[in-house]
Amino acid sequence: MPASQILVVAGEPSGDAHGANLLRELKRMGLDFCAFGIGGDSLRSSGMELISHFGDLSVVGFWEVMRRLPALRRAMRDLFRAMLSRRPDIVVLIDYPGFNLRFARLARQRGYKTLYYITPQIWAWGGWRMRAMHRFVDRLVVVLPFEKRFYENLGLDVSFVGHPILDLVERRLSRHEFCSRLGLNPGTPIIGILPGSRADEVKRILPTLLLSVRNLEDAQYVLALSPNLDRSSVEEIVARLLPKVVIVTGMTYEAMGCSDLLLVASGTATLEAAILATPMIIVYKVSLVSWLIAKLLVKTPHISLVNIVAGREVVPEFIQFRATPRRLSSAISELLHDRATRESMTAELKRVSEMLGGRGATERAARIVVEMLQ
Repeated sequence: MPASQILVVAGEPSGDAHGANLLRELKRMGLDFCAFGIGGDSLRSSGMELISHFGDLSVVGFWEVMRRLPALRRAMRDLFRAMLSRRPDIVVLIDYPGFNLRFARLARQRGYKTLYYITPQIWAWGGWRMRAMHRFVDRLVVVLPFEKRFYENLGLDVSFVGHPILDLVERRLSRHEFCSRLGLNPGTPIIGILPGSRADEVKRILPTLLLSVRNLEDAQYVLALSPNLDRSSVEEIVARLLPKVVIVTGMTYEAMGCSDLLLVASGTATLEAAILATPMIIVYKVSLVSWLIAKLLVKTPHISLVNIVAGREVVPEFIQFRATPRRLSSAISELLHDRATRESMTAELKRVSEMLGGRGATERAARIVVEMLQ
């Protein structure tokens, strides 16, 4: 039998990591396949041929997407041509809904099987994306516990496998070892800063985070930098606003697990912090146009995945205009000096982690891919 052809589309760092782990699991299971599509360095290192790198395509917000339309159109065109040439046995779409649902339509129109792994948050946005799921996606693999019931109620073929980050999140160093390696004092509170994985996010969010802690006394600061970001541009912002911040790459889970408090851009990192049970404050900002549109469309009372999974606010959110250095500084000081509140939040985060399912999500997702191929 010839090797299976698998087309994968992942348009951001988290999807790139989960897609790479999915392909590695398929190899471990003995599947003979060739993979091609859109992704990043992780998918490339797993053996996938990149038609386009997501570096020029990963954006958040409506206005931001408009500015990247030429690059997005080129990527769509190149991927479509590759699909017609390679004739994949399955198309695996990972999050990234604006692009992936449009590509799902092209794949379905030409008779290719489509699997959506880590589905977009249409339970928050709704609208045309619900109809697109019905019309263009054969099967869904979801990673949040409430999503299975949601999609089943829409009449879709859906499987809940648990969240794949449970297989990834692991702290390798103790606090003492971490501090020794970075020249920090283990007896002084550590504030971890995670400003996001996209350049646009960091540009909007990081200055606010740095200004919010600049006047705090008796604290140390560690910034966990996403490996796909340009370190020099982040160092420039840090040098201007808070030079004593220690920047680390490749030690994100150590920074999360060894911190007393995290300042986190809303996204998958909030679930990673929940798995490590580290108290956090969530911050997010987009352009004014994107914010106004989102206010009209978003239907959930919370923006962070931690609070959405919990069904209530277990960690504070400072979104858009509420995300000011003064407000954040006050909240940080209160949380740092209120041990009872931090312990209560830690207990809530452990409950959220338990709701994400057990380890082995990637293997369960890979078995569904093999099932569809057979």
